[in-house]
Amino acid sequence: FSRCIKAFKRFPNSQFNYSCPDAAIKLLEKLPALGDFAEVKQGLATTDNERFVKHIWEIEEKELNKVWFPYVKGAGSQRWFSPVVNVVKWENDGEEIKEAVSKAYPYLKGKVHWVVKNEKYYFREGLSFSFVNNSNFAVRLLPAGCIFDVAASALFPTKIDRYALLAYLNSSFAGKMAHLINPTINFQVGDVKRLPIIDFTDAEAANLAVLAIECIESTKSIALQKNESSMW
Repeated sequence: FSRCIKAFKRFPNSQFNYSCPDAAIKLLEKLPALGDFAEVKQGLATTDNERFVKHIWEIEEKELNKVWFPYVKGAGSQRWFSPVVNVVKWENDGEEIKEAVSKAYPYLKGKVHWVVKNEKYYFREGLSFSFVNNSNFAVRLLPAGCIFDVAASALFPTKIDRYALLAYLNSSFAGKMAHLINPTINFQVGDVKRLPIIDFTDAEAANLAVLAIECIESTKSIALQKNESSMW
């Protein structure tokens, strides 16, 4: 069967993905991209997690949000909610990390934002997704007050309710489309931006938000039963 060349422009590098059903191609052509509804940003790479990242219970309480700050890392196939169990050393706006990046990459000539990415988005509430995931596309709540890791890149909705978007992205449809766009286990920021999204009515978005909140609360309950430590 034949495919229009334009149909492949929504795929990374316009690859010829003939495993993609014709119906999915039509949806990619007709539906708007997620990048039009949310900002999708890569997170912080410390260059030395052994030095700069700890578990919350390893630090003194008085140092929390002064020296060490809540740090959201990748959580594999975990959806809806994942306890925040790590902290990152971000004293003085990450002064030590930025110095380490400068030393590790002298060719950057001080342009540490190439590694310490999207700093202005730190501490905002949003959603996060796993960069590496050998299962389904997995999206979770990103609470306010956290820095997000490169392995837990983030979405910041601009034209859709955060909870409605969470429900949609964890649907089987969005998961299938994610794998059609990128059939590997690595979900890149660029791949996520290309995901097709439905322009829901206010009523539909409200119903999706209710479902997402129910799933979040259920996931939190399961986490508590497992005695997982969290500040959130």
